[in-house]
Amino acid sequence: ERAKIDQKKGRLVLNHAEAALHKLGITKIEKTLYKGRFAEVLTQFMPMVDLVFVGKRGAHGTADSLALGSNLEKVIRSAQIPVYVVSRYNQPITEVLIAYDGEKSAQKAVDFACKAPFLKKATCHLVAVGAAHKEGLAAMAKQLTAADLSVHTHLLEGDVVTEVTNYVKTHNIGLLLAGAYNHSALRRMFMGSVTTALIKECPASLLLFR
Repeated sequence: ERAKIDQKKGRLVLNHAEAALHKLGITKIEKTLYKGRFAEVLTQFMPMVDLVFVGKRGAHGTADSLALGSNLEKVIRSAQIPVYVVSRYNQPITEVLIAYDGEKSAQKAVDFACKAPFLKKATCHLVAVGAAHKEGLAAMAKQLTAADLSVHTHLLEGDVVTEVTNYVKTHNIGLLLAGAYNHSALRRMFMGSVTTALIKECPASLLLFR
């Protein structure tokens, strides 16, 4: 009986999503209802797609809650493609922030921004925290400018999560591009995860790269 209820709920969710996409003018849609754990099923599906969209909060979360969906971190950690984490405060993408930290995943974010058609008309804010990233920041800015993007570069000092979150809020950023979970499990145990903290604190949607 529980399985039937879950299937019915799943089909309602798919139908609701399909209707929302139709309103946006998207007509080529394939709906599939899978059985199993969300993160595990999605991992199997990833080789067939270029980008994954997932909500930031769980089914019982609120827009003001700091609790993340239970599957979100598992999905991001297992993803070999970009993961778009959608905020309930989602807004048109006219201002974009790329958080640069010198890691390969941040380079992937810059490469993606250079090629993404939906970012061509947006203003790109390239931000790093810490003087050690000065040279890398300049190189990334040069790459973005060569791709005909409008770029504002800022080198900040302080706590990464605090500085990036404040920048997002004060500059009306609609999308934050960043690398995700770059450090070892041992380091995260003692220092915490910048990625998880950013997802919790940042009001904008995030596009994350591994």
